[in-house]
Amino acid sequence: MKVLRALIGVVMGLSCVVSLVLLGLANPLWKWGAGIITLCFGVAALSKAFYLRLDTLRGKFHMILGAGAIILCAAITVGLASTIPWHIFGLHYLARFIFVLAVFMMFIGLMKQGYTLSAGNWVQVLVVFALVAAIGLWLFHGLYVGATVLMSILVYLSLFIMLETLAVIRVYMGSDLGWRWTAGALSVICITVGDMGMAYSATSGIAAWEIVQYLGWSVLSVIMCIISLMWD
Repeated sequence: MKVLRALIGVVMGLSCVVSLVLLGLANPLWKWGAGIITLCFGVAALSKAFYLRLDTLRGKFHMILGAGAIILCAAITVGLASTIPWHIFGLHYLARFIFVLAVFMMFIGLMKQGYTLSAGNWVQVLVVFALVAAIGLWLFHGLYVGATVLMSILVYLSLFIMLETLAVIRVYMGSDLGWRWTAGALSVICITVGDMGMAYSATSGIAAWEIVQYLGWSVLSVIMCIISLMWD
């Protein structure tokens, strides 16, 4: 299994380097790197699930998370090959719903194991979430006044994942897993930024937003792949 982890890390690293080089050369093939990196994230999460065992809470979480990553990889790939909205958004929605399910299952599982959040803890979670959501929605609707329903759903799903993630962070706060979930929250911000980039790119045609789109998704996958390669 160590060989598999090393292989995933090498493929992800090479994909990042090659993608950035192609981006620097203005070669459109650089965007495919996002799909490969996301695939690495999915394989890493699934392999960690089997290592942790599927009868454990964290094992189940990584299994669902890995499935979501594979669907996200498919969404990115289809988006590069198709222009039909529901081909693209259908897969993106499915990936986000799976991520929502994974984090929700993790939170409920922690509650069943005896972890609790006091009223004060919930206030902290909601205050941080309100701040993040306010900034995100201000940027989204401020720069993209004509937000379509399809685009808006993606952003709101990402915000809901953020709320769930913040709740889990508060449960784990102070532990090593707390730092990992904090990094996970950063990755949720990255996927939201990527979604916004997709919205702006579609309406404005400005190439810079397309770069933001694929880089946002790539950074998400890099962060989560690294976390998934930590088998403890």
